[in-house]
Amino acid sequence: MLDSGGVAGVPVAATPAVVFVVYGVFGLVGLLAGRVRAMIGLPRLLRLLMMAGALSVALVAFAPGSWLGLIPSAGLQGVQVMMTSAVLAFWSERLFPLLPSFSFTAALLAMAGGSILGPAIAGVVADAYGAGTMFLGAATLPAATALLLRDRHAVEQPLRGALMARP
Repeated sequence: MLDSGGVAGVPVAATPAVVFVVYGVFGLVGLLAGRVRAMIGLPRLLRLLMMAGALSVALVAFAPGSWLGLIPSAGLQGVQVMMTSAVLAFWSERLFPLLPSFSFTAALLAMAGGSILGPAIAGVVADAYGAGTMFLGAATLPAATALLLRDRHAVEQPLRGALMARP
């Protein structure tokens, strides 16, 4: 977004701040994750979150210098990240009822690893093929996940033998 000159009416240097304000405001929707899951079910919620992430990243590639790109992109990313965090929290509690904080921490560590490796790989790809190509490539990962995710992959029941009894 900076490389494309930012958005109209905002100093270019303020563009990241605008992105994070929009991200944060829309991220408040994450507070509704449990209600949305109750209404539509976990598999459908996960598919929608993956598609929100894919669309968010694709919008950066298609409309990086416009309000029509910035607001939906940052907003969808805020919703996706905050609702995914909420899903991880209640999923960890249901899947490993005796160790919910441990399992949630393990899930967050896996996400942190991706948050380190992902940008490093993205930087290499952006240098080699351009930022637009990198963003479109990054959008294919959650889009493919949404398409390939099946109901049987989204387990909400405690796993047999998965730390069910205290040692």
